[in-house]
Amino acid sequence: MRLPPQGECQLRNDFEQGLLYIDRADPRILISDQVIEEWRTGHGLYCHPAVTLTLTTVTICAANRTVVYRLTEHVPEWHAWIAEWPD
Repeated sequence: MRLPPQGECQLRNDFEQGLLYIDRADPRILISDQVIEEWRTGHGLYCHPAVTLTLTTVTICAANRTVVYRLTEHVPEWHAWIAEWPD
């Protein structure tokens, strides 16, 4: 059985200042279909102006750093995408 990536990308939203912070960003993570769909539509709990999504790239321009992930594989049984830092 295949195992999902164990990495994490932990974001923190400072609602008072409207800033997003990256507290942790591992090079290989899993992003749920729900989060990807919210980023695609621009509506939902996980949307923030600091996060942009193109066809295959997620860019998080947070107040403390920028992280880019490539969506490399959709895994339907996990309802998620594998995302990795570009080389």
